[in-house]
Amino acid sequence: MRKLVVVALALTVLLVWWFARGSSPEAARTTTKEPAPTDEAPTLAATSAESAERTALASETPKPPPSARESKPSPHQRLVDRRIRGRVIDAISRAPISDAVVAVIDMINGNPDDETNPRADTVHAEARTDLDGRFELPFATNDLDVLRADAVDHGRRIVRLMGPAVASGDELVIALEHGARLDVVVTGASAYPGLEVIAGVDFRELVAVAWPTNEWRAGAQFWIQTLDVDERASFVDLPGNANFWLALRHGETILQRRSTPVRLTIGETKTLEWALGASARVRVRTLERDGTTATGVDIALISSRAAHGWQFFERRPSVAVERTTDADGIAVLEAVAAGDWLLLPSAAQDSEHPELAIAPLAVPLHVGEDDRELAIDVTLERGLYLRGHVVDPSDSPLPGMQLSVRSDDRQIYVGRRADADGSFEFGPCPSGTYTLSAGDGDAWAVGEPVRARAPADGLVLRVAPGGWLTASFVDERGEPVHGADVLWLDGGVLDYGSAWGTKLEDSVFEHSGVALRAWTIVGTTADGRIGCESVVATPARETAPARIALRPGARWTLVGGPLGGRCIASQDGRVVAIARLADTATRSLVVPAGTVTLTLVGTGAASPPTLEFEAVAGESREIDLSLAR
Repeated sequence: MRKLVVVALALTVLLVWWFARGSSPEAARTTTKEPAPTDEAPTLAATSAESAERTALASETPKPPPSARESKPSPHQRLVDRRIRGRVIDAISRAPISDAVVAVIDMINGNPDDETNPRADTVHAEARTDLDGRFELPFATNDLDVLRADAVDHGRRIVRLMGPAVASGDELVIALEHGARLDVVVTGASAYPGLEVIAGVDFRELVAVAWPTNEWRAGAQFWIQTLDVDERASFVDLPGNANFWLALRHGETILQRRSTPVRLTIGETKTLEWALGASARVRVRTLERDGTTATGVDIALISSRAAHGWQFFERRPSVAVERTTDADGIAVLEAVAAGDWLLLPSAAQDSEHPELAIAPLAVPLHVGEDDRELAIDVTLERGLYLRGHVVDPSDSPLPGMQLSVRSDDRQIYVGRRADADGSFEFGPCPSGTYTLSAGDGDAWAVGEPVRARAPADGLVLRVAPGGWLTASFVDERGEPVHGADVLWLDGGVLDYGSAWGTKLEDSVFEHSGVALRAWTIVGTTADGRIGCESVVATPARETAPARIALRPGARWTLVGGPLGGRCIASQDGRVVAIARLADTATRSLVVPAGTVTLTLVGTGAASPPTLEFEAVAGESREIDLSLAR
């Protein structure tokens, strides 16, 4: 009996302890279910509290050490869960702008400036600036999104979220300019009620006759205004120091576009008079290579600017109008507006007769302001292919290997993967000589390129095991420099597909899957320091990294010049910086002191224009690309 009493008392004490533990705040926190999600977006304070709690719980949970291969997260992983903090300021006075609206926009699934797009206003997060112009956005971002800032009496600005400030968690400064004004007066518009004027800043696709909803890029901005009773459309609060492309739209049809942009400076007011109706009738004749007539060929009219400097299309671009050649090989295109166009021939593909397939090579067409009747011949390229296999050093096929094909004669560059048996086929393609290479950028380096003239069969692309590039960045005193932007190039000479870039979190750069030869590694910092060294890739990762000293350089802002392509800065025959020319947000360079040559590539020019300047350490200046020869 005494034993039973002792056991009962022990069980009672155990139950009392168990219930007391279950009612503690810690237990309640771990056992209480989270509330069901609602349609309302979380507030900034709530999101901050949840983030802090997740951080605290994560710090209490031990994690296994990652392997050597997994110790370095990808660029996308490094950006996940980072908060975007920044300020919005006046571009001239540098004073803070309060009550500005800052939003993160999904670049892929919505267009932040297209009110007619059903996917528009895909806003991940939005905030208003405080009295000091500061904002904070609780958003996990990647390189596919953009940041949009708007303020009363100021223009709009859209910036990429892959910048140094976002990647490092530092404060992002967005400078807004005083808005400019553009009044467009259209004569002859009475026959088109509801006619709209579209103004796009640095938006090359805007000049395509097809409505560019599905062609917009990060950094592109455009506005739409309907003509009033005075046949006038007024655009206010436009960004200054920018080129505006203009088009007239009636319903879903673009009636006319300007072949040259209108430039507005900060705060400028400008009036433009536009006469509607000037266009040309273009007679197109299609011929085979032997000069005989080709019938039943589809001729598509597309904007030359939609081609980004390329004239070979693996994917069909937006088409303004399309006609099929008749029994005489003739197609007539009516009311073609003045400007630069491309004529793209095509025909239905017949799998049983690949020798009849037409290469999608476009022919340039220029329509002058005074042209009314034009005739042009289009000669077809049929049935030309490049075929072969990708193999390893022992001649075993390598399936799925990444393949690049570049024309030596025209601006053609195509990337694709080898089939399951290591074979590949490229075509139908235009005649000419091509350079082909393969590699996966990881275990296998890009092999030695092979040059072949189309058509060609039995090509063999051999790849070799990839090596490692390692470098550490230091200042002039030898102290580590963290957060540098890194550019690395094969041999230091720019070739399509031979330049890569990344943003470091620490001071050490590593990259695998490169050829075992000399590479040029360039590091730059947000405060204008730069370093450039030639580094030989090694087969082992454990090799001590090369030391690259970062010294003060010059900070250049590129203005004017072409829209599209890239600006390549080189020194002593070695590339030191690359800037895209698609929009104003990326037109900046940090270059080392000394003589620097700027080359404009991918702009459609017959030969790449060049400029030469003397860079002074610590200077900041504007470079006018319109002076390029």
